[in-house]
Amino acid sequence: MATPAVTRAVVAMLARSDRTARLAMRGVSMLPLLRAPMVLDLRPFDRSRARVGEILVFERGQDLVAHRIVALAPQLQTCGDALPWYPESPSDEAIVGIVTAVWSDDSPSARRMDNTLFRWHGTMLARFRRSRALWVRARAALARRVAAVLRPHSASQADRPTGGSALQ
Repeated sequence: MATPAVTRAVVAMLARSDRTARLAMRGVSMLPLLRAPMVLDLRPFDRSRARVGEILVFERGQDLVAHRIVALAPQLQTCGDALPWYPESPSDEAIVGIVTAVWSDDSPSARRMDNTLFRWHGTMLARFRRSRALWVRARAALARRVAAVLRPHSASQADRPTGGSALQ
């Protein structure tokens, strides 16, 4: 079994060559569009050809991360589709490649998933990231307030039964 460092090095080398690098998806940050067992094809990243909505693969610590490009200027920003409130700015050295194709799995009969509707949906997720992040945060704040209102207040010591049956 290859170590994570070796895997990253091989994927980066393939992505920078004329060969196609393929990565298996795992994790939940790109739900609902990307999920296991989907497979991603990569090509070298060219900043001059990059567009908002495309999926970038970069190194973060010991992991390879696939996130959507949400901004190109003043600096490149990415975030997971399921995490619109958490943008990241990977360094150029950390970028492994950009996704050119998304496959349903790694079988010989795998279907290509990234059709026009798929790409349009991804672009909309990227372009409306800020408003989606506000909605997610507002919904979470509302849920906390509702839970606080519905949470029963603990009874004081004087109101608690001292023993025996609670039914009298």
